[in-house]
Amino acid sequence: MATLTQSVTEALVGTDQPADISREARLVFLKYAKTDEKTGEQYLEEEEFINAIAPQSEDYVGLSSFLSKHPSCLR
Repeated sequence: MATLTQSVTEALVGTDQPADISREARLVFLKYAKTDEKTGEQYLEEEEFINAIAPQSEDYVGLSSFLSKHPSCLR
């Protein structure tokens, strides 16, 4: 367990430790990521980020309609 000092330092300065992400999140990131030719670092630009979190294949209108009819699902 991190000490208070370590936690505050990491929150303010950051850390070199990779973030713990789920396998599914990593696969989505890799699907849309671009690779910097100079550094080899993978990244998402705005369009790729939007596609990763809100793909056009999703039926957002249908989801809104469903949630308006079943508000208990939001709890």
